[in-house]
Amino acid sequence: MSILEGSEAAVGLTGLAGGASFLQAQERNAAISQSMQSAAQATNVKAGQIAQQGANAKQQQAERARQVRGRIRVASAAAGGTATQGSTRALDSSAGLTAGQNVANLERNTANAQLANRSQFAAQVASLQGQTVDPFLSAVQTGIQTGISLL
Repeated sequence: MSILEGSEAAVGLTGLAGGASFLQAQERNAAISQSMQSAAQATNVKAGQIAQQGANAKQQQAERARQVRGRIRVASAAAGGTATQGSTRALDSSAGLTAGQNVANLERNTANAQLANRSQFAAQVASLQGQTVDPFLSAVQTGIQTGISLL
């Protein structure tokens, strides 16, 4: 085998290695892209769950507030009072204020959970994007490394 034939073989091997590296990089990037799509779908599902949990909690809070107000009115009536008397009105107003504060807290908690969900998704996407590979650069690097190792 002459030097020329040996260098032609080396160039061929270098090209094959670069081509294989190019294909591997494309496959890796496709898998990463699929992972990002899956993460987006999971984030959307979780966002829906968080919203539903928040709506359920608000509904439960509203029902508790109605029950408390009902108890106040029943206790007032049992004591011979009316719903318009000062102490009954004050208790009813206080119950309404507490219910409003509880709803505001539930809304903040839901909003914070949604922010955490989106933040987690953004971090996951950033991590996945950091794992992508430029197929052309990968092919060139592998080709050069293979060429050097054959020298």
